[in-house]
Amino acid sequence: MSGFAELQGLLESFYAARDWRQFQTAKDVAAALAIEASELQQLFLWLEPGEQQRVIAERRDEIAQELADVVINCLNLGYLAGVDLEQAVREKLVLLADKYPAAAVRGKVVSHQ
Repeated sequence: MSGFAELQGLLESFYAARDWRQFQTAKDVAAALAIEASELQQLFLWLEPGEQQRVIAERRDEIAQELADVVINCLNLGYLAGVDLEQAVREKLVLLADKYPAAAVRGKVVSHQ
């Protein structure tokens, strides 16, 4: 079982025990994902690189919790949309490799949207 599939199973057990899946809609989970990503971003807002490293060292547990919230919401949205996230990531990496060949972009800042 892959890491994503195992996590999805844990989430399904968690929600089933609480009967919470009924309250989740794609719209609400997408909004929650944006909010959690914003909470993560807020930890680093306006910080210089040295300050960012200090925050990482001093607030690692908080960063981990926010990252977990983002991943949980990604998994939930993937579930609701019928998207296999592991497959989607693998396919996206292939597309990005074609779009940004290593020899052409090594060491350069590029947008990878």
